Amino acid sequence: MQHANFQALLEFARSSDSAVKLSAPFRFSKETWPYADAEPYVAALVETFTLERCVWGSDWPFSRTGARFDYGPVFSCLTRWLPNAEDRRKVLWTTPSKFFGFV
Repeated sequence: MQHANFQALLEFARSSDSAVKLSAPFRFSKETWPYADAEPYVAALVETFTLERCVWGSDWPFSRTGARFDYGPVFSCLTRWLPNAEDRRKVLWTTPSKFFGFV
C-alpha cells in the first residue's frame, strides 16, 4: 500500500472533489479469487474517497483478460468489501445516480 502511485491517488482524493471506480481486483491482485490482497487497497479507497465518491464497475465488456473469467465471483467481492447492504446500495446506485444524473 506504500506504492507511490497509490499514495498519489489517495492524496488526490484528499485534495479534490474526485471519484473512484472500485473494480477489477483481478488486474492488480497477485492472488486468484477472492483476491484477498486487494482488500486493504479497497478499504483505503473507501475510507479516503468516502462512499459518496465511490462507484462500482465490472469492466465488462472491456476486460481484455488473457483467460475467461466469470462476472459473478468478481461482483461477489463487493459483498466482502462492503458487508453493509446500505453501503453497497450507495456504491451501486446512489452515488452513480448522482454523478450521472439518474435522479
